[in-house]
Amino acid sequence: TSEVDNKAIESSHKLSAAYPNVQARVHRVGLLNLCVSNWGFFGNGQGHPLYNLKESMGGCFNPNPDKEVVAPSAEYPAGSGIEYLFWGGLWIGAMIEDKPYTTVGADGWFWIHEVWPDAGEAGAIRERSTRSNNACYTPEAVSEQDIISVYTDTSADIPLSPDQQDDWDNRKHFPLGLQITQKSYSWSYEYAEDYVLIDLFVKNIGIKKI
Repeated sequence: TSEVDNKAIESSHKLSAAYPNVQARVHRVGLLNLCVSNWGFFGNGQGHPLYNLKESMGGCFNPNPDKEVVAPSAEYPAGSGIEYLFWGGLWIGAMIEDKPYTTVGADGWFWIHEVWPDAGEAGAIRERSTRSNNACYTPEAVSEQDIISVYTDTSADIPLSPDQQDDWDNRKHFPLGLQITQKSYSWSYEYAEDYVLIDLFVKNIGIKKI
């Protein structure tokens, strides 16, 4: 692909004028309180001067549904204040037409993010629960707290990454054309209370072979 072709592809993947509906939820039913986002990373970035991510208002297991309170990152045991995670970001590297490209959910320190949810309700995190007395109860739930989000890397513009710079080869983020469906599950049962299971379904929604 020529440089001109690359620019044409980038320009065809502009983010809409609407702001991505970035959110965070916390797994709270077991002994591990794990923060998950709908923009490609886990944990709250604790200690970073620009982060300490807050849990979004609402939610079926949020003890402060009417406020935005700093979320635990990966607190274990729950309520102890002992944290085990700064954050973990999704990184994907791939070859497209014999050239290497990458997409990162979080780079680690420089406030660079390259995957985003849709705007409005379409991009919101969804919760489900097997608990019949919970507001998020549904027979389709897998665990006592399912947290589900969908995000893509299809924008060449990165409006929420003020520190974003051109890559080492002087090229903006090149979208791989990926849609990621993220599903995480947690339980309160003694045999499963110490962990959260995470499924990531990666789909090529572009026009090129990855």
